[in-house]
Amino acid sequence: MRTGWNKYGQLGDETKVNKKNFVWVMGKVVAMAAGADHSVVLRRDGNVWAAGRNNYGQLGDGTNHARKGFVLITSSVENIAAGAFHSMVLK
Repeated sequence: MRTGWNKYGQLGDETKVNKKNFVWVMGKVVAMAAGADHSVVLRRDGNVWAAGRNNYGQLGDGTNHARKGFVLITSSVENIAAGAFHSMVLK
C-alpha cells in the first residue's frame, strides 16, 4: 500500500492525485524501492514493475515518459534497489 505525493504517478494507482490515506496498488509484492519520484516493485514471480517520473530513464522501460500506473520492466529478478534518479535489479 502506498500514500503521499503523486505528482508523477509514482504511487502507481493510475492517477496523479496525492493520497492522504494508503491505497492498495498491487499484490504478491516481496520488495519495494523508492526513488525521488519513482517506485519499483518486485513481485513473488520475479517480475519487476515501475511507475512514476522517468526523465532519466529510471523506470527501465526504454523511454523517458512518466508512468502513472505500474509497467512491467523485466523478469527473473532476485532483488531491486532505487536511488534518487536510478534503479537497479539483481538477476
